Amino acid sequence: MKKLIPMAVILSFAVWSGCSSDDPAPTEPPPPPPPVRVVANTMAGAPTLSSVDEAVWDNVTEFVLDISTSNNPKLPAPASTRVSDFVYVKAIVSGGELYLRIEYDDKNLNLLKNHNSITGDPTNVNFVTNAQAHEDQLFVLFSGLPNGAYDVWNWRSLETAPAGLAEGRTLVNVNDTPVTDAGGQIVAFSNFPIGSRPTWVHKDGAAFTGEILYLEDRDSTSKHVGDPWVINQIVPGYYIDTLVGNRVHPDSALAQSRWDIFTVSSFDAVNEKITVVLKRKLNTGWSEDLPMADSVQFRIGLFDDQDDFYLGGSRRGYTDLLWLIL
Repeated sequence: MKKLIPMAVILSFAVWSGCSSDDPAPTEPPPPPPPVRVVANTMAGAPTLSSVDEAVWDNVTEFVLDISTSNNPKLPAPASTRVSDFVYVKAIVSGGELYLRIEYDDKNLNLLKNHNSITGDPTNVNFVTNAQAHEDQLFVLFSGLPNGAYDVWNWRSLETAPAGLAEGRTLVNVNDTPVTDAGGQIVAFSNFPIGSRPTWVHKDGAAFTGEILYLEDRDSTSKHVGDPWVINQIVPGYYIDTLVGNRVHPDSALAQSRWDIFTVSSFDAVNEKITVVLKRKLNTGWSEDLPMADSVQFRIGLFDDQDDFYLGGSRRGYTDLLWLIL
């Protein structure tokens, strides 16, 4: 019996040891995913900006970036609609210029910022301005200017897009509104009522049902008082000079940093998408613009029918601050 006790102890130890070897070894938690980097294609060649769907983009890698309404600048506030959850980005560097193709979901292309509409008796042609109507905006913010400021590319569906431009701006502090870069040319001119009527209507008067009033098509409202206006009929709140893009080309004496970002854009109503292609020189020489080389940190912001940079909410959202490899 005494001989069996040590044997039993040995067997128990062996069983315990065998069981212990089956326990999983402690593991380290998985590493965090690497930060998203958008890498520009340097071999594709330069787009012509004739279309957002040029073949040159077909073989360029697309990066999908998350959009959050809680990212700075500005904290969120309740709102009834929401910007896209994602933005799709392609980048090309060619001939000393950066090209960005940015696509995102949007159900409507908003063009009727501060539009005028007939109210009361249409025979009196009295208008009221709808200050709740805005436009769609895209912001590309590049980090690296002195004192922590951002170099901003600001595309707007009404005030810049018809001229094939985005506006150069500077965001000095995330709690401020971007400051417009130097440049005297103006794309969008106010057509707010003086008294009860806007100064300009379309040359077709009450027969016009479009959403953009171009400078060359405007006519004095006084000439169309007798037109058959109807209640709620709209006259655009701005008139647009589409030729600014031609006047501010890089070799022009009118070229300045306000209008050195050239664009082409489109709205796909069937698939509910806005696509914008933007280009600018990597180094423009203007003091307001960030010289770019090798890599730069940037973020993208979307505003849906939103014109107030101070106003948070689900109508606007931003990506995180990301690296763009040039």
